[in-house]
Amino acid sequence: MPINIIKSDQFALGCIAYELVTGQRPFLNSRTESPIPPSTLNPAVPSHIEKAIMKSLSEKHIDRYEDIVTFINALEKTAQHWFDEGRSLTSRRKYEEALIAYEQAIRLDPNDGIVYNHKGAVLYKLQRYEEAFSTIEQAVRLDPNDALAYSCKGAALYCLQDYVGMLVAFEQAIRLDPYNGSAYYGKGTALNNLGKSRESERAYEMARQLGNIG
Repeated sequence: MPINIIKSDQFALGCIAYELVTGQRPFLNSRTESPIPPSTLNPAVPSHIEKAIMKSLSEKHIDRYEDIVTFINALEKTAQHWFDEGRSLTSRRKYEEALIAYEQAIRLDPNDGIVYNHKGAVLYKLQRYEEAFSTIEQAVRLDPNDALAYSCKGAALYCLQDYVGMLVAFEQAIRLDPYNGSAYYGKGTALNNLGKSRESERAYEMARQLGNIG
C-alpha cells in the first residue's frame, strides 16, 4: 500500500480522535488552518494524547507517524510508562517534570498506591509538604500494609512539625517491616523532638544495627 494512503488514513483517524476528546472537529473552516491544541478545549486531555493527535494531523505527510499502528501506540501510553518516566525524571532531579508524569500515571490508574508514594516523595522534594502528606495519605488508604507509605507519611509529618503523628507513622512502618533501619531512624527523630532522649537513642541504635538507613 502506498505510504501516502497509509498516512491519509492516519489523518482521518486523527480527526476522529480529536473530535472524541474535544467535542468538535479539528478543522472548522479550511484544512490550511492548524487545529487548536485539544487541551485548549479540554484541559483534561493528557499531554501524550494531544501530542499524538497533533502529529497525526500534520499538514505534510512526512511529519505524521510512519503508520497507523505507531499512531495508536502513541495514544496508548500506559500508566506504567508514565510511572517509569516519573522515576527516571526523579533520578535526574527533574522534580516538576516527574510530578507531571506521576499525575498522568494516576489519571490512567487512580488505584495504584505506589504511584502516590512516589508523587508524595517528589512533592516532599519540592517542599510542598501539605500536598505531600495528602498524597501519601491516599497511598496509605489504597494499601494500608505498605511500610514505605507510612515512612513517607512520617517524613511529611516531620516537615509539618507533627511529631506525635510522625512517631505513629514510623511505628506502623516498623510493625509492617521490622528490618527497616530508615523507619527506626525516623522513629528516633520523632522521639528526640518529643523530648524522649533515651527512647530516641534506642531507636537510633536499632537503626545503626540494621545498617540500611536511607
